[in-house]
Formats: sequence, C-alpha cells, structure tokens
Amino acid sequence: MASGMVHFQVLELSQSICDKWIIKMKALPKSQDTSKNVEKGYKEPEDKMRLPYPQKDTLKDSRKRDKKTIFTTYQALDDDEFENISNATTAKL
Repeated sequence: MASGMVHFQVLELSQSICDKWIIKMKALPKSQDTSKNVEKGYKEPEDKMRLPYPQKDTLKDSRKRDKKTIFTTYQALDDDEFENISNATTAKL
C-alpha cells in the first residue's frame, strides 16, 4: 500500500441494515473530505484553458474529490443499487 493511503471497508447495502447504512453513508463523504461535492457539486468551466493556475488546481481537486466520492459510494452498494446509480456523472445529490 502506498504511503499516506488509507484503506477502509465500506458496508454493503442490504434491506436488513438500511437504517445503519444511511447513517454511515451520510458520514462517509465527511470522513473523506468530499461532502462539498455531494452537497453542491462543481461546475466545469466552458474554457478551461483560460483559467489561471490556482483555479485550474482547484478544478482538478474538485474533480478528484468528486470521483473519490462516486468510487466510495459504488463500493457500498449491492449489485441492484449499483445499477440504479451507475450512470451518475457526478456525486452531487
């Protein structure tokens, strides 16, 4: 495992643990510092090439957090639930 990486296990959703799963899924984005992406999302600028470097870095970070949120959410879903959201392009609710 690479230095600085944290391995975590995400509980798979089933009917019998739905209430607990909801509580854990609300906490997951906050624990991964991705809750802003879930709540507000991010907007892709039309002309990315004209952005100043600080804004390019911010956009890159937002994209990375968004993909991280989608990935961790996918891990927590069973196959049927995964099918329901597998076409999501962002983590925004």
